[in-house]
Amino acid sequence: MPAGAVLGAALVAGYSFALHDLDLSVTNARTVAVTILVACGLYLVIALEAEGSRRRSTLVAAMCAALAGVYVATLMMPATRHFFELTAPDARMIAIAVAASAFAIMGLALCGFGVRITPPSTNGQPA
Repeated sequence: MPAGAVLGAALVAGYSFALHDLDLSVTNARTVAVTILVACGLYLVIALEAEGSRRRSTLVAAMCAALAGVYVATLMMPATRHFFELTAPDARMIAIAVAASAFAIMGLALCGFGVRITPPSTNGQPA
């Protein structure tokens, strides 16, 4: 199953749940959807780059953490929230985004996009 289908299903489910079941505004539901997309997208980047060397994997994870920080900073600053037409997330919005992202990440892992942490090699031989 393609990763895009898993991400799309989680995105639509989170957006629809926020919009229709919790009666959030379109802007709030959009913020939930963008948060799901950012979280799952960064996880997918880490999962795809985990196969390389430990140094490269660490650098990619650090860059993804920095990008996540930039996204949080974007949500905290009124000017950038206004530019991207997002809102400051409340507890319900965060809970929906975390739950949908967790289900999507589990689905990605089941489809083979898991993060494999291998022990360091000894004498140039993989463990």
